[in-house]
Amino acid sequence: MKRFALPGIIIILMLSFMRTAPAGDKPIVDTPLIVAVMKNDLGAVKGFLAAGGEPGARCRQGFSLLSYAVDHGREEIVKLLIAKGADVNSEEPTGDRVIWFAVDRGHLGITKLLADKGADLRVIGKSRVFYGMTLLHIAARRGHASIAAYLLDRGLPVDVEDEWGKRTPLHIACGGGHSEVVRILMARGADTGKKDRFGTTVFHEACGGGLLWLVQDLVKKGADVNAPKPQAGYTPLHCAAWSGRHEVAAFLIDKGARLNTRAGINVNQWTPLHTAVAGGNMFSEEHRLTVKLLLEKGARMDETTAPTSSCSFCEYDSACTALHMAASRGKAEIARLLIQAGADVNARTKQGRTPYDIAHRYPGTRDLIEKAGGKPGKGKP
Repeated sequence: MKRFALPGIIIILMLSFMRTAPAGDKPIVDTPLIVAVMKNDLGAVKGFLAAGGEPGARCRQGFSLLSYAVDHGREEIVKLLIAKGADVNSEEPTGDRVIWFAVDRGHLGITKLLADKGADLRVIGKSRVFYGMTLLHIAARRGHASIAAYLLDRGLPVDVEDEWGKRTPLHIACGGGHSEVVRILMARGADTGKKDRFGTTVFHEACGGGLLWLVQDLVKKGADVNAPKPQAGYTPLHCAAWSGRHEVAAFLIDKGARLNTRAGINVNQWTPLHTAVAGGNMFSEEHRLTVKLLLEKGARMDETTAPTSSCSFCEYDSACTALHMAASRGKAEIARLLIQAGADVNARTKQGRTPYDIAHRYPGTRDLIEKAGGKPGKGKP
């Protein structure tokens, strides 16, 4: 008798645990079924579901089993849970539906499966990450070309705008540099002349995304290489410089982009050189090459940011040079380029600080400036 008592007790315990987490409730502990899904144990999942496990159960964080399986690309488990009655339109703690996780992660097979089982493809994102976006925006943002094509095949409008910025999927795909998605959207008739809520064009986004082929095509069709964004005043060259797109920057300059244009409406009044120095991290080779290009083409190093506005990229000083900006972020290789090109190592901000002062958090950059003749100014260290 004892031989059979233990398995019976285990089954009773498993079932009691499984029923502690009905749909909509948060369990105190994760049930065996939840653990099996998390471990991708297909056999165990089958067993627990057959024994009465709740397919709509939620883990301690409040997410459904289905969302977890979808997010991790576990298609066979997704099929099992749906077959047992899991809700394909389940709303998760973020406010988004399960299908968002499939599209965001690039799981085409699961996206199709959910759609075929009734998932709503026209939902609008509610979470901070997806707010106001459609599934097509998310596919464009992540560069998931096959999912973008599928969603278009299912009838999502190619020029749908998000609720916050009035951006189309084409804006987002261009900004992310997702060439394949861009080509799919354009082949389906996406409007390259659309502007978002802030007046940003597809051309600006293509420059920032490094899509040289599209930039060339749009210029050929009449795009203005000096057109500023209405809100911030950034030109296409500013956009390319910020993202370190040196090939696009070279093309724009060859087509007449002005090197020393200040971002007109932007309070800091940055030039493309300031923008290239500020963009990227201290190890970015793309930004170093962009700075090098701008210097070779004649960008002026004595231009400063606005004297009436503090610059967050220069420890909130005003009237900063590109060298001040490089010093403030420890960008030694960019600082070296500027110094070699003749930048004033003792230029002062409106607050009286030199690049030497601004580089106080980066000893290597400060040493470089000091060896070039840089000295402390009268401002705070």
